[in-house]
Amino acid sequence: MPPTVNALIASYYPNGGAPTAPDWPALDYDTIWTVSLDASGNLTVDNGKCEGINSAALPSVAPQF
Repeated sequence: MPPTVNALIASYYPNGGAPTAPDWPALDYDTIWTVSLDASGNLTVDNGKCEGINSAALPSVAPQF
């Protein structure tokens, strides 16, 4: 997610100086990212929301199908 969000943010800063998205922890499966652009062109990124999945209870590897 961070590379995608960073590319979006950078597109609004053609002269450089764009903020960067927070890191995404490897074991985080339920964070929701909200990217907002207001009428003045101010871009904000919030990754404080989650769906409440207990990441510690998930298996360390994906199940085989």
